[in-house]
Amino acid sequence: MELQELYKIWYGQYFGENMHEKEVINALPYLLRNAEVFVAVGTSIGQYTFFGNKIMNNGKIYAIEADPLRFERLDKLCKEWEKSSTNKIFPIHAAAAESNTKVKFFIANSDRSGGFFPYSTHSVSAVQPECSLLVG
Repeated sequence: MELQELYKIWYGQYFGENMHEKEVINALPYLLRNAEVFVAVGTSIGQYTFFGNKIMNNGKIYAIEADPLRFERLDKLCKEWEKSSTNKIFPIHAAAAESNTKVKFFIANSDRSGGFFPYSTHSVSAVQPECSLLVG
């Protein structure tokens, strides 16, 4: 699938009229009303990062994504979004895991997200994110 075609699909899924998780996005102003720090784990191309950035002022936003294709786009978008706000946005190419070790992450190269386990639309190879973050 062409990269530009993927971008178009992703924008519809995360920022379009029928975006995923619209109810949660609509609740963000309440959830982030006094937040100084916001961490979005598995942020894909930054749906929560984008809307959190619009809500927060003078905050720090950490956008964590393991999929290298999505992270490449996320990194560029975060730089754009940061310019139009008072927040500092930190895109991080990493996976959240139970231990601080390298993990395999299977990439999809499709409109489906990658993950820790392969499924039919993943490429045959797995990649190592820059690091994994200790969770728990």
